[in-house]
Amino acid sequence: MTHIVADEALLGRLSGFAEAIEIRTPEGRVLGRYIPEISPEAHAFYRRTEKLFDWEEAKRTMQTEQGGRSLAEIMQRWQALEQNG
Repeated sequence: MTHIVADEALLGRLSGFAEAIEIRTPEGRVLGRYIPEISPEAHAFYRRTEKLFDWEEAKRTMQTEQGGRSLAEIMQRWQALEQNG
């Protein structure tokens, strides 16, 4: 298989992805797909943290003028959710 060496700019753009992504041109043409290699431990971590995030709550918060919760409140909620399951 042919390969390319990722420079720092490419590494920065691709870091943090835990799932396969499409890479497209600015016009929208698909260049290819990137499938990250992640350890089973990292994969399990992403699945656990994904369960702690409520997308519907995030959407509701974005629509309010209050702006959501403080970081301290979020951390308390995460810790409580983590302890409960």
